Amino acid sequence: MSSSIRGHYAKTILEDHHRALLGDKSTYAGGLPRPRQGSEQRDLGEPPITVGIIGAGAAGLYASLIIDSLADPRITYEIFDANPMRGRKGGGRLYTYEFPNGGSDDYFDVGAMRFPDIPCMKLVFDLIRDNPASPIAGLLTEDIIECQHSTPEDLSFYNGIVKSAAELSSVPPPLDPFDTKINAPASVTETISLATESLRAPFLQQPVDFQLAWANLMQWDQYSTRAYLTKVNPKCSDAIINYMETLVTSQGLFDQALSETVMIDLIFNGGEEIKWYSIRGGTGKLADAMKSAMTKPVQYDKRAISIAPVLSSQGIKNSTAESEQPRATSIDVMVAGEKKPRNYKHVISTMPFSCLRMVDTTRCGFSWNLQTAIRALHYGAGVKVGIRFSRRWWEDDSLVRGAHRGGASSTDRPARMVLYPSYGINGNTGATLIASYTWAEDAVRIGLLANSPSELLVVAGIIKDLADMHQMDHDVLANLVVDYKIHDWSADDTIMGQ
Repeated sequence: MSSSIRGHYAKTILEDHHRALLGDKSTYAGGLPRPRQGSEQRDLGEPPITVGIIGAGAAGLYASLIIDSLADPRITYEIFDANPMRGRKGGGRLYTYEFPNGGSDDYFDVGAMRFPDIPCMKLVFDLIRDNPASPIAGLLTEDIIECQHSTPEDLSFYNGIVKSAAELSSVPPPLDPFDTKINAPASVTETISLATESLRAPFLQQPVDFQLAWANLMQWDQYSTRAYLTKVNPKCSDAIINYMETLVTSQGLFDQALSETVMIDLIFNGGEEIKWYSIRGGTGKLADAMKSAMTKPVQYDKRAISIAPVLSSQGIKNSTAESEQPRATSIDVMVAGEKKPRNYKHVISTMPFSCLRMVDTTRCGFSWNLQTAIRALHYGAGVKVGIRFSRRWWEDDSLVRGAHRGGASSTDRPARMVLYPSYGINGNTGATLIASYTWAEDAVRIGLLANSPSELLVVAGIIKDLADMHQMDHDVLANLVVDYKIHDWSADDTIMGQ
């Protein structure tokens, strides 16, 4: 694709929102401050306005850099975040955990970890690599490394049967490689591709007519992936759909929007070979680089608990009423533990909607649709388990069937996905890997045991899954464990979901 489908999607949402505002100019009355008119522009001699930025993840830090780039003395900002960041590297989901007393490669990315070089990631690559005018140009150049997203040695371990990616890529593909006996009419890839081809094809045409392609997709937007597969292919029984879901994603995701499934497929399988990159030392370095380029420091351990407009006695005419309505001139943000609200001329909230939902915004005049989005937007569960070992056993041909240098393996066992590092290969700078990456229903179950006396059961179970998947002795692998870290994003009270 020549441009990002997510970019087009975001543009469509904004255009619809702007049309709604233009059609109802009363929206701003009594709620948040309305946009400035040309006659209201500030003079250089006036005190600067202050913008409040809530949240110091990627979006909040980027917003700070944008304001800094204006170099306008009439605008300043404060940025604060609920996370206390004690011993934590990064910001928001740019979170890298470093094992204590380990080598330079004894870390793992708890949040964002690998960046595909695709259109919707252009801003990221402009920031870290491609734009010489970037405020962090050169800071990460030596740390950006290409990583192997997949390799022929990747393993699929289902129903007690282990197959390598090379074995599964035979032509024709094996119909039932894991002996499930569910009588699938075709391979998983073929079944899904055939079912979604009519939805994908319009986006892949050159030149693409996005509006036409989008309208074609939206006519099925009320369907979940499961419901759509059942409708377009009556041979897809529940058993077959469950089988496909297990192999290509996480449990429960086929019950969510078909449009999301198609968009993800277009992003990652858009007809071009995709190169993937990571940051040596972890994506926490990206957040740290952004913070080093900002003119204002991030204030941590500052949780917003309410956002409310400050009303002026000078009203504005409401198009739906004869009387004037109070006019909002600024915004108060109350921070937990502080006696007085912080006052800003403008507020940029980069909190996930899951967190914004817990902030009192009752006086902001949000539309019903916005309230619904804040209330209803689904954030999935996500859990990563990083394990530090005493040696890089996954690269040792004497221990495993085919060394793993980058890539990922998957299973129907609780561990679900294993991610092998593309750095430190054949070296002695660290032996840490993401031993389990789960999301959706799979993550809920592991997350319930994490951060409790039962979490050792999680680690023991994952070690067994790893040993069985790689066909090595369980006791040998268990004796290589040095340390571990489990992070459940749903239990992270500053994120509340993945």
